[in-house]
Amino acid sequence: MSVSFISVEPELRVLDREVRDRLLELLGLDESDVDSRFPVQESFAGNWHPIVVLADRELFHQFRFSPADVATIMRERGWTGTVTVLNAIGPLAFEARNLFPVGRITEDPATGSAAAATGAYLRAHGFSGQTIHIRQGRHVGRPSELHATIPDRGGIGVAGTATRIG
Repeated sequence: MSVSFISVEPELRVLDREVRDRLLELLGLDESDVDSRFPVQESFAGNWHPIVVLADRELFHQFRFSPADVATIMRERGWTGTVTVLNAIGPLAFEARNLFPVGRITEDPATGSAAAATGAYLRAHGFSGQTIHIRQGRHVGRPSELHATIPDRGGIGVAGTATRIG
C-alpha cells in the first residue's frame, strides 16, 4: 500500500529538562546517549511526538522499555502520537523506532504522523529543502520506508509504502 500526504503547519518546542530526563530513564538511556547534534524536543505536525536521536547504532537497536511506564508519560504529556527514537544512518537517512505502547502494539511499524513530525524537527536542525528517508518497523518484523519532504515553510510532505495490519 502506498500513501502520501502533507501535514499541517508544524511546531517545535523545547522539552523540559525534568521530562526529558524522565523519558530517557524510561528508555534505559541518559543524556550522553543522545546524538549531540540533535537535542531532545517535542515536534508537532498533526500531533505531538517527542523526538530522541541516539548517537550509537547498537544502543538504538538494543534499548528496551516498559510499555506501561512509557504509556503513562505519554498520557501525562498529551503525546497522542509516538515516542520517536531515531538513529542517523546516512546524511539524509534515519532509522526510526516509533514507540506506541497505548495501542495493541508497542512499536508502530509505519507512522506517517511521526515521519511528518521528524521532518518538522529536522527542518529546525538544518534539513530545510531536503527529502529525508526514514526506515522503520524492522524491530517489529514489519520493515517500511517513508520519505519526508521538508520545505522551507508550510506542511511536511510524507510518502511511502507500508503493509496493512489486521
